[in-house]
Parts: sequence; structure tokens; C-alpha cells
Amino acid sequence: MGVVVGCDAAEVLRGLTADDVVSGLLVLHDLHPLGTEERVRAALDGVRPYLGLHEGGVELLGVDDGVVRLRLSGTCHGCASSRVTVNDAIERAVLGAAPEVYRVEVDGVADAPSPLLQIERRPPGPCPVPEEATP
Repeated sequence: MGVVVGCDAAEVLRGLTADDVVSGLLVLHDLHPLGTEERVRAALDGVRPYLGLHEGGVELLGVDDGVVRLRLSGTCHGCASSRVTVNDAIERAVLGAAPEVYRVEVDGVADAPSPLLQIERRPPGPCPVPEEATP
């Protein structure tokens, strides 16, 4: 990478780091010119338009030892569907840009809803009577 930087070829470097495969290889070999936090910020910038459609936003609180801490804002904060938003858009973008991240923690994400109790129709036929109820 020093050769590219030394030749003032910033556009070449930008093109190399924009390619997902090349960027991943640069991260793997610890050669990526951008640090983890910078790549996470860029990834968040990429999902902000999507969050804006839902009148929400995301703020980077920090990156520590492979853990990215975020805070949702706007209508995303505390929203029951915010977990889906995080999993589908934000986590995918962050992990794509920074594969060395192993966990994304988000303040303001509603807990997963408890599973619904499923009630089925009674099978056709006479209603069964419990044995202890018969005389």
C-alpha cells in the first residue's frame, strides 16, 4: 500500500478499498489504510438513508476489542421492529465493512417479543371429558 500512497494515487487506493474482496483481504492481512472505526462510520453512513426512510438514525458510540456499540435514535429507538432493522441493515453493513468485528451492541433496541401462544381449533367430534370428572 505504501507504493500507492507514495505515488499520490489516492483514487487508486480508494478504488481498491471500495472493492469488497480486496478490502477484506487488506483487513485480513492488516494492510487496510482505514481503521476499524473509520470503516464502521462509512458503513453507517451507507445505511443512514435507509434509516431516514423510517425517521430514525444511528450513532456510533465506540469500537472496543471487536465490539461495536451503537445507539438508535428517532423512531428506531425503542421500536419493536428496531431489532429487525439492526439485524437486516446495520449489522450487515458493519460486518461487511469490518469483518474483524464479532459483535454489534445497540442501545435502544427493544427486546425480542415473547412468542405468541398458538391456539388451535378443537378437533371435530364430541368434547372429551376428563376421567376424574366422570361419576
